[in-house]
Amino acid sequence: MKILLILLLLAFTNFCTCELYSEYELKIPRYDLKGNRIDDRFCSVSEDNECQWDQYYQFLGILSALGVILAVVCILLIFVFSLMKAFQNCSFCQRKEVRAHGKKKIQKYRISSIGVFIILLFSIYLAYFYNYNITDSVSDIFGSVIDTETNLLTQANDIKEKLDKWNDTITVDMDNTVKQVEKLKDSSVDTKETIEKFNGYRSYGTYIIFIVSSVIFSISFSLAIFWKKSKIAAIIAMIVLIFCSILWFFTSVHFTVAFVINDICFELSEDNLNAENSPIREGYLDKIMNCSGSEIFQDFNNAIDEASAEVTEKMCGGVTEFCSQKSNMTENNYNCTHDPQTCDSTNYDLWTEEEVPDFVSGCWQPLQPFKIQECFEESTECEQMGNNYTYTVDQCMIMKTLTECSESCTNEDEKSGTSDFLEGVDDFADFNSLLVDIKNAVNCSTIVSTWEKVTNSLCTGVGTSMRNISGASALSSLCIFIGTLTILIGEKKFAKKKVKNDSSSDDESDVSLDTFSNSEEFSSSQFGTLVKYDNFDSIKNLPKANGASEWIAEHPDKIGKAVHVEDLEETSSD
Repeated sequence: MKILLILLLLAFTNFCTCELYSEYELKIPRYDLKGNRIDDRFCSVSEDNECQWDQYYQFLGILSALGVILAVVCILLIFVFSLMKAFQNCSFCQRKEVRAHGKKKIQKYRISSIGVFIILLFSIYLAYFYNYNITDSVSDIFGSVIDTETNLLTQANDIKEKLDKWNDTITVDMDNTVKQVEKLKDSSVDTKETIEKFNGYRSYGTYIIFIVSSVIFSISFSLAIFWKKSKIAAIIAMIVLIFCSILWFFTSVHFTVAFVINDICFELSEDNLNAENSPIREGYLDKIMNCSGSEIFQDFNNAIDEASAEVTEKMCGGVTEFCSQKSNMTENNYNCTHDPQTCDSTNYDLWTEEEVPDFVSGCWQPLQPFKIQECFEESTECEQMGNNYTYTVDQCMIMKTLTECSESCTNEDEKSGTSDFLEGVDDFADFNSLLVDIKNAVNCSTIVSTWEKVTNSLCTGVGTSMRNISGASALSSLCIFIGTLTILIGEKKFAKKKVKNDSSSDDESDVSLDTFSNSEEFSSSQFGTLVKYDNFDSIKNLPKANGASEWIAEHPDKIGKAVHVEDLEETSSD
């Protein structure tokens, strides 16, 4: 029992002083089933940022093996002790008589049991406290994820609304994208409900396992130590082994899950993300999450491609219109700085700084060619100028910005062309903005942003709580396991000792004279370890031995009550 207390004290001390997930790193050598050393990273990621899932799963299996093995051992021990019990009770088997413990040893067990009960109560408290933390953290995690998806749905609706102006051009079903995002959000809500449901089962299961196993073990231990009901205690102890098996399996599962969360938290910790050699910088996160491979907004991309082609055609047609305007006077011909034939969706901005001519009606003096005196819209105004000059109505060129031309150019083709071009420029600005929104929606920046919200809940909340519950479970399992073995192995030593009068009992096992071969060997000094003579006036029902009964008949004054000396000593001490 001293060894048990030392082991539990060491385990308890280590559990209370261990560092939690502040560094997000557990230094455990990792191997696969073939004994090959694997990378100490999540998914056993290699130097080229490729996940080796098979090796990682094998390592997790090895990691959880100890708890599973101990769980199986507990079940096997039930059968082993059942066979031992059957062997002890058989009528023809030879077995060594085991004497019960004395009062002093039992008292030591009673004192030790207090420490055991304290540890069990502490384990139950940890189970309650960290179960609550896990439940609360899981709710926070999915709350953040669903909030992100709600924002994504808002983005999708905004993009769709902006693309609606090109409905006549777009053949893609943009509603499909919105439906996909809605489906994604609904899936997260369903996943949250499912995980919370199973986490509830896990949580209640934790309470039940810890409390029931501790209570049943305490009953068994108390029956053996305090009330000396060793047989009943042994039967209950076998039931305890079933719960102990569940506790070991429970420990294995929680520790393995905590280990995986620890790996994830280490990969996405702030220090690792900002490191120069961080695999995140090389697209590691994208390989794990497959962000760029998402096709949720693919319909929007296709819609933008279709609208872009239509807008490009219309916009570049406008460039051709305002870049090819001519006056009736060839000297006033105007050409854009850039060739309109090169206009496309990639270089349309080259024409945004152009000034275009507006050719309006004016008065022209033939004797002074190319000199426009003044521009008028009516020829009669030219005649009013007089001064012996002949004026005629022609066109004069006035340079205007594209915006001015789109509003006031007298040439309708030119006015329409500049309007189409400016509308196209605005459309492409919208396209680029939409493409940025789509890219941000489907790349890993959204996931990283969400991760920043959930990292505390996942790593500090769920991860640490999982690890601490597994530690509490291991501590409780170790305590119950060793205590149960003590009860089962020491069943007869915990048995209640009986003081019997041989004259009123037919049980000959309390006193045995079979070891004596003759009356000379049958003496008080030799027999003192088994019997004591104390004014016994009857020799009825005493066992017969070789020569012993004759000696007893000759010395009736020396024969008294036949009991174990150890019992009498304890009785007198009481």
